[in-house]
Amino acid sequence: MLLLLAVQTERFIFTTFFMTKLITFTHSARGSVTALSFSTVKNGLPLLASGGSCGVISIWNLEKRRLHSVVREAHDSVIISLHFLANEPILMSSSADNSIKMWIFDTSDGDPRLLCFGRA
Repeated sequence: MLLLLAVQTERFIFTTFFMTKLITFTHSARGSVTALSFSTVKNGLPLLASGGSCGVISIWNLEKRRLHSVVREAHDSVIISLHFLANEPILMSSSADNSIKMWIFDTSDGDPRLLCFGRA
């Protein structure tokens, strides 16, 4: 069982009931944490995406317990939601800038790239 805490701050805490210590990620210089999503890709890296109030998406490698990549200027405003598609290397993001974007993790370094986007 997983436990994830984030409360409009620059930090969030990730733990499981099988771990003896908490893992704390600092989302500093990227604003408050406003959205979180876990990747469920089989045979892929265990990833956690966090969105911030400054429109930045950070990708965390849970296995190595460190920052994997950062998508700067992913959106022009606060990120409202993030969602990894089940068993797919795709992350959806939406923002208060009235846009929705689809990011795919298919590069050799494992970083996301913009696949498509829409704005109302």
